[in-house]
Amino acid sequence: MDTEAQLPNSSTTAAESVTSSLDEDISSTVNNECMVCSDKATGLHYSVNTCEGCKGFFKRTVQKQLKYACRGIGHSGGCLITKESRNNCQHCRYKKCLSVGMNVTAVREDRAPGGRPHAKKLKSDPTTPALEPEPQAQDQATERSHCEDILDAASSSEEQDSRHDDIMAPDKSNDMMQLLEELKASRPDIIPVGGSQDVEGPGDEAVGEQASDEASSMMQCGYKELQLIIRWAKKVPGFTDLSIGDQMCLLKSSFMELNILRLAYRSMATCRNKILQFAEGVVLNEEETVKMGWDLELIKSTCTFAKRLSEMNVDYSDFCLLNALILSFPDAAGLQDKEVVQRLQARFMDCFYFYCQTKRPQDTKHYGQMLLRLQALRALSAKAANCFFDMIDKGTLPVDPLAQEMFVDGFTSL
Repeated sequence: MDTEAQLPNSSTTAAESVTSSLDEDISSTVNNECMVCSDKATGLHYSVNTCEGCKGFFKRTVQKQLKYACRGIGHSGGCLITKESRNNCQHCRYKKCLSVGMNVTAVREDRAPGGRPHAKKLKSDPTTPALEPEPQAQDQATERSHCEDILDAASSSEEQDSRHDDIMAPDKSNDMMQLLEELKASRPDIIPVGGSQDVEGPGDEAVGEQASDEASSMMQCGYKELQLIIRWAKKVPGFTDLSIGDQMCLLKSSFMELNILRLAYRSMATCRNKILQFAEGVVLNEEETVKMGWDLELIKSTCTFAKRLSEMNVDYSDFCLLNALILSFPDAAGLQDKEVVQRLQARFMDCFYFYCQTKRPQDTKHYGQMLLRLQALRALSAKAANCFFDMIDKGTLPVDPLAQEMFVDGFTSL
């Protein structure tokens, strides 16, 4: 028995604001419970008082016309939907959304979050050349959200559930275990060494004459982090099988998210004191980080993200798998062999699911919660990119023109 969304085919529009800011006017209501799952409601979404989770689930289901099969006993379509069980049966969850009155036609297919209608125009114009976007834009207005792609791919549709069952089969276990060991051996946790020694970044001397000591230190840390990410990516299974051009596209698309994830991961032990570890020997408190040019809100958001990772007991395997998922972004600008990258990312997701099922069997929510962390990371990375380019515009962080070719030079020379 399948439930299908009731809108005609359409392509997903602009990247969602991954912090899930409330687009609809939130009205006061006596009932503060989600009418779908009884979780805490955040307001009226598609005509019904719901939580953010059910709001996002309903929107993705309608926009993508997802089909689900009942996973309950007897497959009768009568599963009880609660905060705890809502992820167990998408068929009955969507059925409940419709039964409580969530409005299918209210899903805004042609608008970006926050009421910015320009994104659809940019994406749908067939005469517009496929130019690589300016880095400031980060493709936020014209590309699908990376994390939304991952969440959609991970939805428990009948096909996905079947694949998960296959993953857990004994003959597949060795393959998943080997892949995980290879990802762990790639060492995404290596920390850049602080200071100016052994710096391979372009234009160091010229830039150093213009920039403050603090900004220069940040720049050197960034160059070293980039080099480490490139070296790490070459060890990720399947990455070097791609063309050089596609490898470059993936690195460019994922660098900021990888950078922020690594910073947060190595700062988990110090984030409660608002201390971030940028490199070996470069451990800064909030005041010192501000002097380096970071926006105060960005610092607080990064510490909050790191704290959440700590609360979720994120371990090294989680970290390695998150890095692999971020790198394998099938919608990266300029990517030629998208299908191969999609298969690569699907394999990493399978491995993540396998790890969570075998190593954290009691924590049934861990897999989904880890994927949801990618939403917060996407928003945080956008903030970091805006801060970085703002520093360049203001002259706080002068960048030698050669630095713009760092991805090319670094990739071919390491």
